[in-house]
Amino acid sequence: MNIVEGKYYANDHINLNGIKVTNVIKVISPGGNLRPEYNDPFHVTETMSLEDGEFDSLIKMDWYEAYLEREATTDEAKKFEKYRKEVNNLKHRAEEVTGHWIK
Repeated sequence: MNIVEGKYYANDHINLNGIKVTNVIKVISPGGNLRPEYNDPFHVTETMSLEDGEFDSLIKMDWYEAYLEREATTDEAKKFEKYRKEVNNLKHRAEEVTGHWIK
């Protein structure tokens, strides 16, 4: 799949609690926040997680290209846009996990 900046992609999985998790991923730019030799297959994104179709979180995150499994549906993209308007200061996943930004 050819990954395009500004488009919405998605992936799905079932978590350990049996809940369907869908990540709706807006590609912001190519490359990640890793060392340059690792950036090629990565994309800087804004990612919304849905649990059983309901909003769970919205964060910045670097995604490995292979995990952008499909194009997001129109409804998923609209839901992303709705919640993105409500969140002003997105944190990066690394900051969410560690409590501070690491680069």
